[in-house]
Amino acid sequence: MFGRSLPCRATGAVGRMRVPFRNVRQRRRTRGRIIQLKQTHYEPKPDCSEKLPVSILGTSVVKRLVQSPRQEAEELLQQIDWDKYKTGVPGVRWHAAGGFVVRFAKYRPDKNFNCVCTCLFRVGLYGFEEAKRRAIAYRKRLEQEWNEQQKIWRILDTKEEIRKFQAAKQKLEATTKNAREEHVVTHDISRGPPPGRRGDERISPQERPHQPLKRMSAEL
Repeated sequence: MFGRSLPCRATGAVGRMRVPFRNVRQRRRTRGRIIQLKQTHYEPKPDCSEKLPVSILGTSVVKRLVQSPRQEAEELLQQIDWDKYKTGVPGVRWHAAGGFVVRFAKYRPDKNFNCVCTCLFRVGLYGFEEAKRRAIAYRKRLEQEWNEQQKIWRILDTKEEIRKFQAAKQKLEATTKNAREEHVVTHDISRGPPPGRRGDERISPQERPHQPLKRMSAEL
């Protein structure tokens, strides 16, 4: 406790003196640092080495068998045919529940369409080979249906683009036609009334040749 008070016996005073002290902590080089593991040079494995699916190790029995250092475990591992659990199809893998699981997820935000599917084919119901075959076939069917839906969307998008193009073309033609009509009307008004007219009066062309004759007769 900081500021601990002790009796002052040296001076014989009645009061108590305060002796401050702090906890001593040894400083180390690694204090406040993150100790990293020893880094070694990375050597990629050859392409011929195929890794086991992680889902196979999800079963506790298989996981303990793989991690066991005993000789019996190594002998049992050599007897297991790991290739049977490999499907070679993306989205189809072995599940720890005892079957092949199919996962399919596709998203189209522009169409507001999301397709998420998860299906498990149990070995207890169909058998090992039949469950594997059904899972692969179901995954391929989902892929085919998705491709067909993509084609339908492309056709609809093309029709929509054609409709928008025609609507824009008609709008442009109507705007051009209206602009031409306004230009013609404005040009006629700016010329003013033709000769022989006064204001809103309209004189037929038959009346103009008779005017000189009337003047001549009046002069005679």
